[in-house]
Amino acid sequence: MTESAKLGRALILRDAGLTIVRRMGLWEAVGVGRRATSGAGEMKLLSARLGGLHISYRTPFQQLPQADDASRYRAAQHGLTLHQNLPYRLDVYTTKKVLNIEWDDNGNVVLVSLHPGAWETELITLANFAAGNAVIH
Repeated sequence: MTESAKLGRALILRDAGLTIVRRMGLWEAVGVGRRATSGAGEMKLLSARLGGLHISYRTPFQQLPQADDASRYRAAQHGLTLHQNLPYRLDVYTTKKVLNIEWDDNGNVVLVSLHPGAWETELITLANFAAGNAVIH
């Protein structure tokens, strides 16, 4: 599959995931970063758990934790810059993360990861159900 085709497929799956979380999702507090266990590093994601899938959606209104000094220092030592997240992100999990995609309002998209599998059909089917376009038997 070409990179262009892979991105096109990921965008279709992103839109399906968005349909599900927007219609059936609940806000869920999740721990992020090194402070996740203390409660100080929490952020809310719109999440849905359906069938064998867990879908989580981050919008620009959730404050991401800043990189700690040690991470910035290590990156600088190697002449690297830390990844800047785009404002929107959708993750889909089965037993592992199978889709991770970020985007902004200007049309920029970063496909972080896509692991094809049977989950894709399940996601599309659930999105059609959530949109009222199909009945799951």
